[in-house]
Amino acid sequence: MEILDKICDIYNFSSDDRNAFINIVLPIIVHDEYKRRLDSEQFPHHDTISVGEHMLTVAALTYKTCKKHNMSYENISIATQTAIFHDLYEYPWQNTHIEKKMVRNWHAFTHPLEACVNACAWYPEYFRDNNRANQIVDGMVHHMFPSPVRALDNIDAELNNNEKFLSLDLNLRKMIVVSSNKLVLAHLSF
Repeated sequence: MEILDKICDIYNFSSDDRNAFINIVLPIIVHDEYKRRLDSEQFPHHDTISVGEHMLTVAALTYKTCKKHNMSYENISIATQTAIFHDLYEYPWQNTHIEKKMVRNWHAFTHPLEACVNACAWYPEYFRDNNRANQIVDGMVHHMFPSPVRALDNIDAELNNNEKFLSLDLNLRKMIVVSSNKLVLAHLSF
């Protein structure tokens, strides 16, 4: 894919790192939902890039940072996958026109949860192993740190993909809920 070559060139990936990075991300970005997020008209991010390009850029920087710190390939893979999933939210936040009743349910506080739900629903093969799944889920849920995420408690979080959340395997739902309930203050998890 042209976008992969572009990002690998921007960040001066060696031939070996280019191949390893592409091996990690290619199975993810060929999914139809990810491809939609590569369209800056459908899913604009900041300035002129799409949310898909943003996630790929973050994944490339994550890969390079992990590699620089001599992490194992397994851990590099987990961190890179977390990065490429982190903004896989349901709708573009700039123009959803979806009215939220509570400020704590606005996009800034709920999009990590929506991204996590979508990643679990669209890429179940990455969430079969509980240890790996827990690391990816926790990384996604708290990727905005130090900004908080909406705690999934007994009060409606108004997720745009709540039906999808409820259709997930119970173990994955529990994992997302537990991750979102760390250091909770006023329905927000820090």
